[in-house]
Amino acid sequence: MKEQANSMKSRHLSSLAICVHPCSSVANLLFPFILATVFVLSHSPARAESDKPMNVLFLVADDLNSWMLEDADRYAGKVVAPNLRKLASSGVNFTRAYTAAPVCSPSRTAFFSGVAPWKSGIYNNAQTISNSQVLNQDAVLSLAGLFKKGGYDTFGYGKITHGWDQKEHWDDKVGHKRDPAPPGAPLAGLSGGEQDWGPIHLTEEQMNDTGGANKAIAVLEKQHDKPFFLAYGSFNPHMPWYVPQKYLDMYPLDQIVLPELKEDDLEDLPPLAKAVSDGIGSFADKVIQSGRHKEAVQAYLATTTTAIASKSC
Repeated sequence: MKEQANSMKSRHLSSLAICVHPCSSVANLLFPFILATVFVLSHSPARAESDKPMNVLFLVADDLNSWMLEDADRYAGKVVAPNLRKLASSGVNFTRAYTAAPVCSPSRTAFFSGVAPWKSGIYNNAQTISNSQVLNQDAVLSLAGLFKKGGYDTFGYGKITHGWDQKEHWDDKVGHKRDPAPPGAPLAGLSGGEQDWGPIHLTEEQMNDTGGANKAIAVLEKQHDKPFFLAYGSFNPHMPWYVPQKYLDMYPLDQIVLPELKEDDLEDLPPLAKAVSDGIGSFADKVIQSGRHKEAVQAYLATTTTAIASKSC
């Protein structure tokens, strides 16, 4: 959305880091999933850098892979993500920063707590995180808590943490909600639940990611007496890939380039990693066997564009 993009551009950027790290792999088929994070440090152009601590903008997109980087070794097809590429070219782009765990809650918990899964014991989404003695002690401080301790105001909107969250460290925090499934779902007809794709019945303004982005923009547009840590997380391109039709239209099926499928893609993984991939891989196999591979890639690319081209940057 132009409003969001212009608001982000109006900030003075003094330093930038983009981290792209794999969240799980499915034989390089549709979604070598990754959690992409962006830190933007900014200060007012009217004041010297040494006079005032920098504000911090943290952007995160769920299940975002590295196809949008215009690297043919990653993906040779078209990806509409001009704003993200402009952001990446303006700073330092880390392309080999990998996640601590290939699942949502463990990876986010590790990132925000600084405690690795092999120390916390948190390896999957179903675990009760309050049972982790390592995480639940005073010495473990969340990223938001670290900034708050340093005198920052803290704001969080959308999907940022998942499971472990020291809520008292946020001055204002509104978590993510999934958009309701379109009437008649599942639309692709291959599986129920979140393994689905197709045009959504909502306008872009009605989608929950847009609401979170607008809250983040409102914080950026305000005058602040204290430095702030602002986090915004988009749920997209996490499945299901339900997006407005105009984004699907950006990727005509006859122009879709399929990613290379490697028969031995999982051979270098340890047994536990293979076990994590097997459940998702069964759906990927179903997609290929049904002849819907191009449709699935189209839907993923369209959902990537909704999250990256129009909201986050």
